[in-house]
Amino acid sequence: MDDLNRLHIELRGVTPEQAGIVLRAAGLGHLEAGGGLLDVAALRQAAGPSSPEDWQVRFAAMVEYARTKGRLTGDGRHLRAHLARPELSEGVDR
Repeated sequence: MDDLNRLHIELRGVTPEQAGIVLRAAGLGHLEAGGGLLDVAALRQAAGPSSPEDWQVRFAAMVEYARTKGRLTGDGRHLRAHLARPELSEGVDR
């Protein structure tokens, strides 16, 4: 999670149902209609101590930006993220 300019749940080779099970089991969030809710504290912890020095600052800025766009839940605990299915767009002429 180095690119903090984009936030989505990327599905590669799994169904949304399978991804939802994995997200819940990992404690990272859950899926709902149209996307998912990602746990802010769990994402921060998953980055771990090996993250670049400025990562925490950039992460906090991303969360604040999400708040201004209505993508942060009212309690500030979860970020709303859309689902991305790259395999559906691979091989498409652009």
